[in-house]
Amino acid sequence: MASLGYEELLAACNPGGSSVLSSVTELAPAGGEHTSVAPAKFVDGDNSVFAYERRFIDGEPLQTAVIDSKQ
Repeated sequence: MASLGYEELLAACNPGGSSVLSSVTELAPAGGEHTSVAPAKFVDGDNSVFAYERRFIDGEPLQTAVIDSKQ
């Protein structure tokens, strides 16, 4: 994967520059390997349900459980 540096960011901020910049970061649980991570939930009536989003993984749109929800 190519590095995204200052020059690329500066060029993207100028008129005619990029409309979107993406950054992929591999994450791990703060508690270490094999620590459980709980997906985000929201209340729908009387039910608590997981939050799902469609995300592109390896170029394919996939249904994924959200664990990094903005509140």
